[in-house]
Amino acid sequence: MNVGVFHTEGTRQIVKAMWTNGASQREIGRVIGGTKHVVAGLVKRMGLPARRTTASGWAARKIAKALPEPTPGPAPIGPIDDFPGAGACRFPVNADGEPFQCCGHEGEPWCEFHRAIVFIPRKVAA
Repeated sequence: MNVGVFHTEGTRQIVKAMWTNGASQREIGRVIGGTKHVVAGLVKRMGLPARRTTASGWAARKIAKALPEPTPGPAPIGPIDDFPGAGACRFPVNADGEPFQCCGHEGEPWCEFHRAIVFIPRKVAA
């Protein structure tokens, strides 16, 4: 197995110090002269703790574009005996332990906003 120039003790110390201080894989790669993929491999082999990631940058913008903006509408319908009639959204909006409430916006069975959250459109083969 070819371990290359990145598996030296000096490189490992640099990676460990920068990783602990929160530097990105790309930043570490630039310092050691490698790619972010090299850094990912080193971090894994060295047993350094993984970082939790959240959607940011490109991914966050793509997700935000995919979801329609919620439309302003009436306040949520009251308890179950006030169940919305025909043409109203029946998506539950209450938290656990609260009386059952529905969205009540226009749309049956769900408004456009809640339909976009629940259903993932199929990709049509060209």
